Amino acid sequence: MNSLAEKHAGSVTTNTEDGKGGSRGAPLVIGIGASAGGLEAFQSFVRGLPDEHDMAVVLIQHLDPDHESLMPELITKRTKTTVVSVKDGMELKPGHIYLMPPAYEMDIIDGRLRLVEFEQPRGIRRPINRFFTSLAAHEGMDAVAIVLSGTGSDGTEGVEAIKEAGGVVLVQDPKEARYEGMPQSVIDVRAHDMVVQAADMVEIIRDYCDIRKGVETTMRSDGEVIDRIIRHVKYRTGHDFSGYKMGSIIRRVTVRMSTLGIDTPSDYLRSLVEDSDEAHRLFESLLINVTAFFRDDEVFETLKKITIPALVEAARETGQIRIWVPGCSMGQEAYSIGILVLEELERVKLSAQVMIFATDVDTEAIKIGRQGRYSQDLVDQVPAQYLQRHFTSHVDWYEVSDRLREIVRFSNHNFVRDPPFASIDLV
Repeated sequence: MNSLAEKHAGSVTTNTEDGKGGSRGAPLVIGIGASAGGLEAFQSFVRGLPDEHDMAVVLIQHLDPDHESLMPELITKRTKTTVVSVKDGMELKPGHIYLMPPAYEMDIIDGRLRLVEFEQPRGIRRPINRFFTSLAAHEGMDAVAIVLSGTGSDGTEGVEAIKEAGGVVLVQDPKEARYEGMPQSVIDVRAHDMVVQAADMVEIIRDYCDIRKGVETTMRSDGEVIDRIIRHVKYRTGHDFSGYKMGSIIRRVTVRMSTLGIDTPSDYLRSLVEDSDEAHRLFESLLINVTAFFRDDEVFETLKKITIPALVEAARETGQIRIWVPGCSMGQEAYSIGILVLEELERVKLSAQVMIFATDVDTEAIKIGRQGRYSQDLVDQVPAQYLQRHFTSHVDWYEVSDRLREIVRFSNHNFVRDPPFASIDLV
């Protein structure tokens, strides 16, 4: 056992004081998503497990439903951790590896794993997304998700739910992965905390848990440390996080400390002061880019049937429609509204100048929005007729049409600090 593993030979059970899930003394649940090439990466991961530990590791893998998996036998040869194939209702216990059987998806509910038979056709199944989303709801800020080798983009939507809940996301280095599609998709939407090699993940997780225990105790008892960190981020970036949940800030600071190999909040504060770029890295870590096309069915149904038709009717007099989407992230919401506007204009045979201002403080997210390129996983919620008319299909991704891109204008804007846009018909 190397020195880092010895350092973390103790318990890593969760101890949540805010957020969902993570009851005191419960095992740390680690959800791992893998597809093509994932077996090799997972074997590298389990080799890092100590003989005894308090983690419950759950592997969600794309498996042929018509063939029995040899995964249990292959994994058992590489670890002393108990390896089991999941049966419906099985309780999660520390020191176990749980393997999802073929022909099922899986949820985690009240500390138990629930199997669900596939409802979707073979080509559009997203079992990793489903489990990660369930894990986020169950574990909240204690959720840990890992994305290993695989083609496509299953897992991307799920890790966004993990990040929204305040959890931690590790991604296998695409340079190491046999198939880079899944890890690269997560990286592209910036929903990860660290990009690492599979063999190093266990030590990183245990390091994170060990640091977090001390950090939470220190920061909750000494509010001055976190206040100084927040003030320094504001000084360097101009953005104020004083209204953020302390638990969210602590976890993001802990991730940065783990990345830098720093053990105490005071040492991290010193790093913030000495390294001008670290404040920007923490700022980006604190941002949560969670969005989707047509994300809220009820809202978009109201927009389609009531709001957008009213705006289009008014445009008969004004000749224009001006919409502002603040906090646009990577642009899915702005493009969704744009689609509805273009569809309504076409329906009533009206020509009008359309300007949709999509703004965010996250410069990198805005760059993605301007490109207008999204993976298959991210466009799953776009109705088929809209996808055909307003997107161009490529091998592994979709691109918004020129007409849709023309009406959505992206820019960097702080909703709290900067002046609002004028003469807006809809915010």
